Amino acid sequence: MSEADFERTRPAIIDGESAPALVESTAPPTLAARCCFALQAVAGAAWWIAVFASDDVRRWTLGSWSHELLVGPDVIFFVLASAAAAATANRFPVLVCSLWTTGVTVALVADALLRQRAG
Repeated sequence: MSEADFERTRPAIIDGESAPALVESTAPPTLAARCCFALQAVAGAAWWIAVFASDDVRRWTLGSWSHELLVGPDVIFFVLASAAAAATANRFPVLVCSLWTTGVTVALVADALLRQRAG
């Protein structure tokens, strides 16, 4: 939604009072979403730097998973897709990032359950 569309869809003022809203915001929702994706991209890049810099971070977060095999796809499908979602109004990077995150989460849960390390 563009900022112009956001302004057109805001509650109209009637007799000096605005229509009831659950959340009153001065920023369009797309701006908030873009900021969230930008923060996610920065956090993902910082995490990968920490994984390669610290054996403890690698062991605590990846366990026995190979960081060499995961870094390429994760940087592309999470970090760069998040950055693209933050920089553009295109929804495709959002879809890519969401599918990748869901797939990794399912794989981590399955791995933890199979190795009996869940919980």
